[in-house]
This record gives sequence, C-alpha cells and structure tokens, in this order.
Amino acid sequence: MLKITNINFPLILIVIVLLIMVTVISIVKYYKLLKDYDKILNIMKTYEDEIENDRINRHENKNQLITIKSKIIDKQNNNEIIDYIDSLLGESTSFSYENYAKFKYLPQNGLKSLFYLKTMKAKDLNINVDINISKEIINSSLKDLSIKEFKQLTKLIGIYLDNAIEASHLSSSKKIGIEMYLNYKDIELIISNSYDNRSSNKIGKQPVSVKGKNHGYGLLLAKRIIDSSKIFEEEKTITSKLYIQKLIITNHRKIKK
Repeated sequence: MLKITNINFPLILIVIVLLIMVTVISIVKYYKLLKDYDKILNIMKTYEDEIENDRINRHENKNQLITIKSKIIDKQNNNEIIDYIDSLLGESTSFSYENYAKFKYLPQNGLKSLFYLKTMKAKDLNINVDINISKEIINSSLKDLSIKEFKQLTKLIGIYLDNAIEASHLSSSKKIGIEMYLNYKDIELIISNSYDNRSSNKIGKQPVSVKGKNHGYGLLLAKRIIDSSKIFEEEKTITSKLYIQKLIITNHRKIKK
C-alpha cells in the first residue's frame, strides 16, 4: 500500500484545494453566464414584442390614414373629419389661434400642428412653455427636407418634447423652453426643461428607461435616427436647473465613415 509521507501530504492538500477552487470558480462563471443569457433573452423578447406591436400599429395606422384620406377626397365636412380624428386620439383637441400663432414662422408642412399639440399637452399639465421661433426659419431649408428626412425630424421632435414634458411635469418649477433659429445656414432647435434634481444622473442616459416596460424606447430610436442621418446632429447639456437638448439640422450632408 502507498503511504502518504509528510513531504507530499501538503502538496496533495494544495492540489485538492486548487481543484476545489477551480470547480467553485467554474460553477460561479457558469451561473453568471446563465444569468447573462437570461438578461439577453429578456431584452430580445422585449424588442420582439415591441417590433410586433409596431407592426400591428403600422397596419392599423395605415388603415386609419386611408380612411381619413378618403374622407378628404370625398370632401366630407371638416368638422366630421376632425371628430373622426379626435375619436382616434381618444380626446377632443380644440385649437387656440393665439397659441398656434406662436409657431407662425414654421413652414406649412405639419410641424406647426406637432409643436402646437405637444405644447397644449404641456399646458394641460400646468407646465409653463416659452416659445421663441426666429423669423428666418420660414425661408430656411426646413421646407426643403425630403419625405424621409421630414418623418425622421417629426419623430425626433416628438421624442424630445415628450421627454421634456415628462421630466418637467415631475419637477417643482415645471418649465419648458422651445427655441429655433438659424446659425449661418444650419437650423438649431433647442428644447430645454426643468427636472427633478434627484433624477439628474439618469436624464438622457438610459437607452431603455427605468420607468417601465413601455417607456424609454424613444431615446433608443432617436439615437438610431441621429447615427444614420446625414443632416441631423444633437447636443445635450445639463445645468443645475435645466436639461437642454439641441438638435442641429445641418445644411450639408455628413459623410459617414
């Protein structure tokens, strides 16, 4: 029978301890890997759900737009068309010409209504909205955007304004500022809003929001649009009182690397 001498016993003990450590480390890595895979699968499942919901919404929206188009072609009474649109929105939208006039220097391509409806939503939440649109904007390149660029622009503006409304509504001062002017030939849109100081470390940084399953995808969409666009650039600034989002619509096409 092989006898364990005093010399090799410590060596055997060290080997056993090392084997145990390697086994434990392997088990920890295995479960960590499983946890990481679970996270990835959950994220993938969330995106699959969003893609499916987006597909369904696109189909439904297309049907509704076709219906509205047919009503216009048939020269149906404007009030009836407005009532139909209100039924789709789930709310009645009344226009204030005084507030609508604040966007008079925007081109007549739909942007006025987008800004107007978002600012009315903010005012319904008792948010003070300050608007300053330069007269130069009316003859700017804003009216010369392609259909694709215009759709991207409305998505970006909608995302920025929705985020500004949500953040300012949770703040104590409840303020939003909207400015648009020319910087040489480039258009600069600045949307600023007050925010709750307790959430300052999260503002504008989360690609997927911590506020819930159906929130935060706007930031991810905005990033994708900016990254793929040849004319849009963005800058963000956070002060002690304001979160400032600047969108630059350049008068030249960026060369992608």
